[in-house]
Amino acid sequence: IAGSIVGEIGSSGKRAAREVCKLLAEEETPFNRASEWLGWAAAVKEVYLKHRAPTAELASSQENEALRCARSGWQTACTEHLFGQDSSPQQSELERIGRDRRMLEDEYKQAISSVPEPESNELRLSGSEALRFKRGVAEAELNVCKMPPVDNECIEARSEELKVIDAVAAQLRRAVSQATGKGGRMAGDVKEGSPSLVLLHKIGDLIREQHVHDVIRQRSWRTLNAVSAVILDQVLQRSVGARGGAEPREDVMLFEGKGLVQYVGSFRGLRYHGQGTLYYAGGEVAYTGSWQDGTMHGTGVLRHRSGKIAWKGRFDEGWPSS
Repeated sequence: IAGSIVGEIGSSGKRAAREVCKLLAEEETPFNRASEWLGWAAAVKEVYLKHRAPTAELASSQENEALRCARSGWQTACTEHLFGQDSSPQQSELERIGRDRRMLEDEYKQAISSVPEPESNELRLSGSEALRFKRGVAEAELNVCKMPPVDNECIEARSEELKVIDAVAAQLRRAVSQATGKGGRMAGDVKEGSPSLVLLHKIGDLIREQHVHDVIRQRSWRTLNAVSAVILDQVLQRSVGARGGAEPREDVMLFEGKGLVQYVGSFRGLRYHGQGTLYYAGGEVAYTGSWQDGTMHGTGVLRHRSGKIAWKGRFDEGWPSS
């Protein structure tokens, strides 16, 4: 009888733990394979390199509005909202933007038809990779600023941006090293409210202030441009590694568009791999332990938001294991 009672308790605990795992499944990174996205990034890059990017005397924030106007047939209400009542001088330029964007869309669809489609619709970049992506774009823009006619204000702005990115990246490396300890064995204090985690959150805010791309989506590929498409391709190539296998490293993953830390620990490529800690959005520890190819795998401790242990022991590909 005692044995059956223990068995029932164990079974009930496992079911509860599986429910927690289901809630956390979207936060794991099994499909975050940089190698799958290389073909996609190369296709976007080639589209932009093949055609000049659409340009006009418009602020970047107005480009989507211009595209909407083009698709609506340049209705008066739309163009007046965009340019004021005297919209006729811009009419031909706006029509060209619409044509160019439709052409790019067609070229893009043709380009990706010949490459394997990534299993996931989105690619997530870790903190250091997002900063590296941002730095590559800023550096390329700096080189453009230096071309005749030289734009000194642009040079000063991009140079300052590079200094800030480098400073934030250096702080991130030190904070992650402090949190994870030597060899990435999570020797540091990374519990909710701990000095290490508070520091990482502050650095996360600095990363967010740089307006980095921490999530790339196929359906929003036009958020990239001729420069950022090339830089993303370079970042992914580096992440995959020269021999097709990236070296393990310690890093953080932030919640999208926020400075909150979602994960701190070891990565291989862009996936959680090794020892690491996953957090709920409120900062509570969700899981601490071993990871393999983006999922909880090996020995670890799973917790409810309340802090109560949901499962302590073995995990197999994201699920509690006996």
